[in-house]
Amino acid sequence: MGVVRLATRKALVLAFSVPPAHASLKAIEELRGHLEMLLDAVGAPSPSPPAMFREAEWLLRITAQEGPAATPYHLWERAKALAGVTRKFAGLYELRITRPNAPTTTGRVG
Repeated sequence: MGVVRLATRKALVLAFSVPPAHASLKAIEELRGHLEMLLDAVGAPSPSPPAMFREAEWLLRITAQEGPAATPYHLWERAKALAGVTRKFAGLYELRITRPNAPTTTGRVG
């Protein structure tokens, strides 16, 4: 149990820093632009978009309302979520460009 106590003590003293709100707001603004561009380039499948597209649209909607009143941690979490979804769409876009006939995550052919 000494090993467990030591591991938990180390984990509990770890510190991390959250970027200032203005830095996260700037990242959110930039990522929103990239994600909107990628959504236009990839195009939403019909008739019902898969979860990835719904998540992207939801993040774009809620981050449009973010402002300086939000906590720095909240803004940082939103920026991380946007970055993750934007990365997925960048991968999908690259797949469609480099292998236009390859199956995509939408289940459709390029």
